[in-house]
Amino acid sequence: MESSSSRKNNRCFIINHFGALGKVVFEFATPWWDLNEDRFLILANENDTVPSKQITESPSPFTFPAYVLNYASIHKSASASSLVILTQSPLTEYLEAHPEKAWSYYEPMLRRLCAPGQSVADPINTITSKWTQNPFIRGSYAALHVDDDPSDLIIQLLAQFPGTGLYNCPIRFAGEHTISDGAGCVHGAYQSGIDAANWIIDNKV
Repeated sequence: MESSSSRKNNRCFIINHFGALGKVVFEFATPWWDLNEDRFLILANENDTVPSKQITESPSPFTFPAYVLNYASIHKSASASSLVILTQSPLTEYLEAHPEKAWSYYEPMLRRLCAPGQSVADPINTITSKWTQNPFIRGSYAALHVDDDPSDLIIQLLAQFPGTGLYNCPIRFAGEHTISDGAGCVHGAYQSGIDAANWIIDNKV
């Protein structure tokens, strides 16, 4: 039989939402873009796209902006001729489900980065993140949708008060979704781990 604590924890996970910050990695035989820049920002065309609307077919290039990290500049080696693009929802969901569509969407945008005397080459490998395609992961980080309140989730998972979560139990939750200061960020996840460890030590459970 499911305990009251388990029901409370399960409810928190069900009502919590997740963001879809994805990544698309294009690997090339040799770089054809400016190696002196460590990142590029390609702006989207002005349009009537609804940001939260699910994409069911490949969007036109420049529908969404592109934040591009130049790994060939960061790691100066022949094996690091790659561009890493951060994607946002709903484009993340579409490209993670259809990685074969990534280059056709981004190629006209990345062509603007071509350095003088170079020509755009197709990637030798394309990699996409899979955050939204794994039912157990659900997303890349905890995120608030309209009318969401993270307080209940944090209170239940921290379980620092009687009647909340796994109170008085050595099992503790840590992660960016269990902390108010730094939610959704690496430093928040790191601090939550320290807090959980200190709670176990202080309470000697």
